[in-house]
Amino acid sequence: MARAQAQPAPVTRFSAAPVRATTHVELVPTAAQLTALRIAKARPQALQLRSAIARLPVSRIDLAAVDRSKVPVLVSARPALIANLRIFAGPDRYTASTKQNGIAIEINGTRLSHVAPHTFRMPRTIRTIPLRPLLAPHVPGTPAPAPAPAPAQDALSNVSVERTSYGIDVSFMRFGSVYNVTMDCGTEESDPEAIGPAPADAAAPPAPQECTEAKALSLVGEFEVAGGGEAPQ
Repeated sequence: MARAQAQPAPVTRFSAAPVRATTHVELVPTAAQLTALRIAKARPQALQLRSAIARLPVSRIDLAAVDRSKVPVLVSARPALIANLRIFAGPDRYTASTKQNGIAIEINGTRLSHVAPHTFRMPRTIRTIPLRPLLAPHVPGTPAPAPAPAPAQDALSNVSVERTSYGIDVSFMRFGSVYNVTMDCGTEESDPEAIGPAPADAAAPPAPQECTEAKALSLVGEFEVAGGGEAPQ
């Protein structure tokens, strides 16, 4: 009697789900955003800011690198914050840091955005916060320019404000780039990982009244353009 041949065990095949790679999207400013940027750069406050940071050591701020960045470099023009300012600028992003009264402030800007998976829920945002109408500067002694139909509008868009364990985070878009501002209001006593006052500022503890959502939005709304940005023509 012939011996039955052993049948191979059935093979179960698993269909692997495609791996979702991190996608970077290059943010391209619109013509209106570029117009607003150029006018913002010519503001007296922005020119005073550039003059002030140009006097800082190049080890803290390389103004040439700032100007080469494709991201408009936004920082505060408050003298106390300029005094402690550091800027590290690259082609597609920059980081600025400063502090005052024990509150550490970090600003990150980028023209590259990550595409979030569809399961990720973005925090609730405020759509737009208008800052100021921008009018092209008029040089005395020259003919006044013809009136434009409407001034370019500078504004923060997709604004998100979030209170965290260490302070406040604000994210927004401006001039077609994405920005995140972190205010670290912690002390070493309440949070060992927080950035507390420097030894020289030991007598000046962090000021809680400055660590509010309203004060953070006010600070962000004051940011001036130190340089950088511009691309499409």
